[in-house]
Amino acid sequence: MSTDLKMIAEKYQDYLIEMRRYFHRHPELSFREIETGNRISAELKAMGIECRKIPAGDSFGITGTIRGGRPGKTILLRADMDALPIVDESALLNGALAYAQIAVDFLNG
Repeated sequence: MSTDLKMIAEKYQDYLIEMRRYFHRHPELSFREIETGNRISAELKAMGIECRKIPAGDSFGITGTIRGGRPGKTILLRADMDALPIVDESALLNGALAYAQIAVDFLNG
């Protein structure tokens, strides 16, 4: 990895981790990503990136446009922002352990 790319990655590491954790704590299923879309839109706008909401059923998609200073080729990047309807066994286990710890604390007074 080039030094410049490594410096950029290090500079934004905490921000990227914060965003990943936020979206994992607030999952939304397909066509229900209202808060997810709002957050992404707000983040893009805060970075000075032109963004637009595209209606999709009761929800919407987001496009962000970054314009270069010169004419040339266009690149499209695409990402899904919906959560999958799964049961997270580790979250269940962590929740059970947290509940057990509360019970132990209560019993120990």
